[in-house]
Amino acid sequence: MTRDEIVQVSRDEAGGMYIVIPSVVKLDAELPLSAQMLYGIITWKCNKNAYTWATNRELGEALGVSAKRASALLSLLEQRGHIETEIKYKGETNEILCRYIYPIMKSAKGSLRPDPIPKNRDTPPPECGDLPPETGGPLPENEEVICNIKNNKKNNTPYSPPEGDSPAIGSSEDKPKRRRERFTPPDVEQVRAYCRERGNNIDPEAFVNFYASKGWTVGRSPMRDWKAAVRTWEQRRRVERKEADDEDDWFQ
Repeated sequence: MTRDEIVQVSRDEAGGMYIVIPSVVKLDAELPLSAQMLYGIITWKCNKNAYTWATNRELGEALGVSAKRASALLSLLEQRGHIETEIKYKGETNEILCRYIYPIMKSAKGSLRPDPIPKNRDTPPPECGDLPPETGGPLPENEEVICNIKNNKKNNTPYSPPEGDSPAIGSSEDKPKRRRERFTPPDVEQVRAYCRERGNNIDPEAFVNFYASKGWTVGRSPMRDWKAAVRTWEQRRRVERKEADDEDDWFQ
C-alpha cells in the first residue's frame, strides 16, 4: 500500500495516520493489552486539537470489542491517569451534546530509573588553598611547593581501627542494610479472610488459581503484595458493575 493510499484510508476511517502508544502506557502493569491498544486508537482518532469525541460504539468497533467493554477500558485508562474526559451539556438541561477524550502524554522519566545523584554532592573539597583555573597551564611559581608544605604538616596516615571497633559514622557499613521481605503466595483461606474483611465478594479460589497459573506475577514483574492485587480486582469489579448499570443510550 502506498503512502497516498494510507492517507486516504485514514481519512475514510476518520482517523490519523499513526497509532501512538507511549512507553509509560505500555509499561503500566495494571493495564491489559486491550486498554493499551484502546489508548493507541484514541490517539489515532484525535484531531488537530488533540482530542476525539468518538463514542463507545465507535471505539469498540475499532478495537473489536463491545461498546460496554470499551467504556470499562476508558474508565480504567482515566483512573490510571492516561486520559481525561469532558462531557458537554446542552444549555441548562441535562442533554448530552458530546464527550471529549484527551490522551495525556506523560514522560516515563523517573518510573524507569532512579533520580541521579546531584552534581558535586560527593565531590570532596580541595585540600590546598586557591588552585589555578583549569586552563591546562602550569602552576604559578612556588605555588606547588607551598601546597606540598601544607600537606606535609597534616597527618595523612589513614586511621586503622582495632578489631571490634564500630565503623565510622556515615560510612557505608554504618548504614543498616534493608532486606526486602520475600513474597509468599497466600492460600485460599488467607484471601478469603481478607476479602471478607473488605466485603468485596471476590472469589478467593478464582483469585489464587489465576495468579498461580501465571507464577504469581503482575505483567512481567514478580508480585510483591497480593493484598494490593485483591484491591485492584475490587476496583475493576466496581468499574464493570457501574458500566453495566449505566442506562445512558447516548454512549451506546
